[in-house]
Formats: sequence, C-alpha cells, structure tokens
Amino acid sequence: MNRESGQALPMALILVTLAMLLAASVIPQLHTISRSQVSAEKNLMAYYAAEGTIDVVLADLAHGADASSEDYEIPNVTINGYTPDITISTPETGNAPDATKNYFDPNTSDPELEQIPPGNGYLLRLQALHPGQMEINWAYRPAGLTRIGVWQGETSAEPGQVLSWPDEEPIQTHTSTNSNNHLSFTVSDPGTYDVVLFNPLWQEQQGGGIDSLEEDTGNRGRGQRPNDEKTTILFADSTDEGHTWIYADSHKDYIIESTAGNVSVKAYTRQIPGIINPPASWSRETPSQIPRDISILSWSHR
Repeated sequence: MNRESGQALPMALILVTLAMLLAASVIPQLHTISRSQVSAEKNLMAYYAAEGTIDVVLADLAHGADASSEDYEIPNVTINGYTPDITISTPETGNAPDATKNYFDPNTSDPELEQIPPGNGYLLRLQALHPGQMEINWAYRPAGLTRIGVWQGETSAEPGQVLSWPDEEPIQTHTSTNSNNHLSFTVSDPGTYDVVLFNPLWQEQQGGGIDSLEEDTGNRGRGQRPNDEKTTILFADSTDEGHTWIYADSHKDYIIESTAGNVSVKAYTRQIPGIINPPASWSRETPSQIPRDISILSWSHR
C-alpha cells in the first residue's frame, strides 16, 4: 500500500500541473470571448440607436418635412444610452436611381381647396418636379367655369388661397365648363412649379369661355351671371376624372447618416411627392396634410 501511495502522488502532481497549464491557456481565451461578446452587444445597441434615430427623420419626411432645409430641426434622440449624430444631405444630380410617376394628393383636405368661392383660387407649390409628362385633374361640383394654370418657378402669390389670378404669365392653362378640369403637359426642366386651381368670378349665361379673371368691380357684362362656389372632390389614386389628383414624377432624395458609438448607419431615402406647400413652413406641430410615400433605396452600416 505504501508503494501504491508513492506512485499516486507523482501522478496527482502531474495532473494538477496539466490542469494549471490548461487553465492558463483557456482563461485568456475565455476572457477574449467575453470581451468580444460585450463589444458585440454594445455595437448591437448602438446599431439600434442609430437606426431608431433615422426612423424619426423618416417619420418627419412622411409628414412633409424638408430635411435638407436650414429650418429643419434634426431630432436629438437618446436610445440605449446613445444620442446619435445625424447628417442629412442630398445626392448629386445624375447619381439618383430611376424614378416612376405617381398619383398624389394636391392637398384636397385643406378647407381652402375644399371650398373655392367665385373670384378665388388655390395655389399649390411643387418644389420637386422632374422632367416628364404631368397631368392635373381637378374634379368639383357643381359643373361650371374653372381654370387651371401652371407657372415654372415661384409666382409672387403665396401658397394656399389666392384672391386673384397671378400676374405672371403661365406656361400652361386650361379652361373647362364641365364638372372637372384636366390639364396635361410635359415638364421640361426639374425644379419648382406653381399650380393654380381658379374659380372665375363670372361665367356666360349659356356657358362659354373665361369672361373675367378680375375682382368683382360691380361691372357685370351682358349675358353673364355670377359663378358658383366650387366644392373640390377628394383625391383618388387612379385615372378617374371624377376625383382630384396630380400625376407626375415628383420626388426628393436624401442621404441620412446616423452614428452611435462605433456604428454608422446610412439610408438613401426617397420622399414622394417631395416638398409641397402649403403649409408655407413645416414643423412637427403643423405637419403637411398631404401623405408622403417614403422609400428606402439603399441601407448600409459599418
């Protein structure tokens, strides 16, 4: 038994030594794995924070914000302990992906467009039109004399209700005595265009063309009668001329980059139909009444 005990002791010492050597090599590896896991968890939390802040910007775009404007207040949001830094830019001309035409609402929920008295109109400022065919369909009741005008660039009138036809010369006009007015033309240059839906003061007793676009001076012409107030029929996403819509390539692109910790997320985003006024100035308290489609054209992170 003493001889067996003497043999077991060296064996135990060998096993202990091997265990210590194994532990010495494994513990640093476990420590490295643990640090990698912690780092991965931090990066994941940072990614969620960066992504969440971009989502706030996207919500603003959906409600009509011009995120490239100097007046736009970049959101300051803290998520998972991170307050990401955000930069917003517009891509260089010619680098944007192809776009398609879309039907969009010319703000038919605005009371000033819903009801247009004789001698009044409604000015819509489209700031992101692109070349191609454009159609404007204004449906209303009762049937009667109306006029649509399009100006390239901004007129001297402000968006919203206008009390007279703008002084500047339009590039396109169309007159109707039906229950809808439809104007179609080709947009040659990108940029800002003003569109006016106008309800003239007078119309001929038996129908006809435009008799007066001026304010009522009390000098009514022979055979004329006061025009009726026009009630605009709401938007519908179709070619139905019984509804009010605009069909055009109208969009604005943004590159939104959000950085939290060591993680940076970049989203190439398209806002359809881009910036439209009114409202004359956007804020989170007074968002646009026109719904926007927001498309993520590309998404990357590092």
